[in-house]
Amino acid sequence: MGMEDITLWLWYTMAMGGSKVTARKMYVETGSVKKLYEYTRSDYKKFGLKDNLIDKLSDKSLDGADRTLWFAEKYGVKILPFDIDEYPALLKNIYDPPLVLYVRGTHFDPANELYIAIIGTSKISEYGRSMATALAKDLAAAGVTVVGGMSAGVETVAHKSAIEAGGYTTAVLTTGVNMVNPKSNAELMRRILNSGAVVSEYGFDEPCYPSAFAARNRIISGLCVGTVVVEAAAGSRSLMTANFALDQGRDVFAVPGNVDKASSGGVNELLKDSAKMVTNVMDILEDYNTVYPDLIKTGGFSSNELEFDFPSSDSHETNMEKTILTILGEKPMRYDALIASTSLTSSQLNGTLTMLEIMDKITQDKFGNYKIK
Repeated sequence: MGMEDITLWLWYTMAMGGSKVTARKMYVETGSVKKLYEYTRSDYKKFGLKDNLIDKLSDKSLDGADRTLWFAEKYGVKILPFDIDEYPALLKNIYDPPLVLYVRGTHFDPANELYIAIIGTSKISEYGRSMATALAKDLAAAGVTVVGGMSAGVETVAHKSAIEAGGYTTAVLTTGVNMVNPKSNAELMRRILNSGAVVSEYGFDEPCYPSAFAARNRIISGLCVGTVVVEAAAGSRSLMTANFALDQGRDVFAVPGNVDKASSGGVNELLKDSAKMVTNVMDILEDYNTVYPDLIKTGGFSSNELEFDFPSSDSHETNMEKTILTILGEKPMRYDALIASTSLTSSQLNGTLTMLEIMDKITQDKFGNYKIK
C-alpha cells in the first residue's frame, strides 16, 4: 500500500467523522476506498446519506489527511488502514473493526505475540489489586502482551505490573493517541509508550465522546485471544467488554470475588454464565499452551505454585486451597486464626476462601468459623 492509499483512508474516515457504522458499510459494499474517493454526489446519494455527509465527501481536498500524516511522522505514530497486511488479524475478524487504527509507541506486534486483556473496576479493592498485579506480572513473564484501556483501578494496575515485570503492554484509548485520559495517567502513558503502545481509532486531538468507551471496549477484546475480568460490579463497563469478547468468539476469564461485596457482583455472574474461573495464571495459560506453544514462555512466575506443569484438568486445587482444606479438615477455624496458622497474605486468604466457597467445599457457621462442607 502506498502513501496515496493511506491518505485516501484518512480523507474518508475524517469526512465520515462519527458515522463509523455507515463508513464501514459503504466500504464493505464498494471494497475500495479509492472508489469511494472518486464517487460523485449522485453516487453518495445512493447510500441514503444526509446532505451534510454528502457535502463532506464531495470535498476532495486532501489537506487534512496530509496534515495528519505529517503529524504522525513527527510523533512516531503508525497509521494502519483496514486493508493493510500489518492490521491486526484478530481485530480484522470482529464484526465491526475500526477502518483505521492509530498506533503510537515502541512495541506493537500482535502477529507474533499473544494479547490478553485484564480489565475491571476503577474502585479496586486490595484483593483486586493483588490479583491484577499477580496475573499481569505472570502473563508478562510468559511473554504475553497485557492489554487494557488505561482506566483507573484494575487496568492501571495491570499496565504498571506488566511493565514492572519487564513485559509489553498495550492501552486502547478513548481519545486520539496524542492525548491522555484520564489526565492523572500521563506518567503511566509515558511508561506504556516505552514498554508497548497506545492505540486508537480516533484521530489526533479528538476528545473523549460519550460513546467512546463502548467503542474502545470492542477493540480491547477484539485485539485479544482472551479477556480476564478481575473485579466488576453488576452493570459495569468491564462486563460490556466481556460481552464483546463472547460475541467475537473470544475467551472470557473471571477472578471470583467476595459474594458479600457489590464490586464482585458482575464477575460472579460471569462465572455462573460463561466465564472460566481464574485463581492463577495457569488457569489462563493452560488454554493456550497447546494452541500457541511458541508464544508462551513458562517459568519465572511470581508464585511458587505456578512452577508446576500445566494442569490437565479444570478441577485441580491450588496449593493455597489444599493448605486451607487440610487445616479445616482438622477443625473449623475463624478468619484471624487461619491467617495466624498460614503464611498467606489477607488478599490470598480472601481469594482462596471465596474460591472454596464457590466450589462448594467449605462454608461458614453462625459463629463465623470456616468449616469443611
